[in-house]
Amino acid sequence: MILISWNCQGLGTPCTVHTLGELLRSHHPSLVFLAETKCKKGRIDGIKRRSGLFGCYVESQGRSGGLALLWDKSTTVQLQTFGPHHINVMCIRKGSLKRGDSLVSTALLIRTIIRRFKEALTSTDLHDLGHEGSPFTWCNQYPEPDTIYERLDSACADPSWRARFPNAVVRHIPVTSSDHDALLIDLVNTPRLPRPKRRPFRFEAM
Repeated sequence: MILISWNCQGLGTPCTVHTLGELLRSHHPSLVFLAETKCKKGRIDGIKRRSGLFGCYVESQGRSGGLALLWDKSTTVQLQTFGPHHINVMCIRKGSLKRGDSLVSTALLIRTIIRRFKEALTSTDLHDLGHEGSPFTWCNQYPEPDTIYERLDSACADPSWRARFPNAVVRHIPVTSSDHDALLIDLVNTPRLPRPKRRPFRFEAM
């Protein structure tokens, strides 16, 4: 089972929508969480129709915020709670998750509540799952020497979840349409197959 979490920084541009489509086609995720969608109901509904996915969402407030959670037909999602900064669901997938397993997606929290967020992680015994790939998930996209890289996005789980999915890995997926990388959470650590080489296009001789 593959999960993707991405701070997409707005779904209002064709480039971002195209990047989302590439993520869906390349990785076939069962569940996709999008933060900072910066859009209203109509845009999310359009993406759901084109991708063939189901979903729920929190509309943006003006030109900021907005969350979306999308899933495929093999996954059953029961919405628990939601708000401007979170969507909490119970996720059940045939042959994979047992009833009662919970997958919680949380948007990036603003700096004023980071301390509370850390306290919440401690009180709920949630731990960083680590990652593969680049050590950073965000870049300010300034030219050198003012370029700044940070790891602002991470996936967390409690010990019982980790025991159920001991082979789960988190991979950072670079994208060009946002200053945040996407997070891919693979619950079974599926081996990555090399991409087939594309044959170069050539005009045929007339």
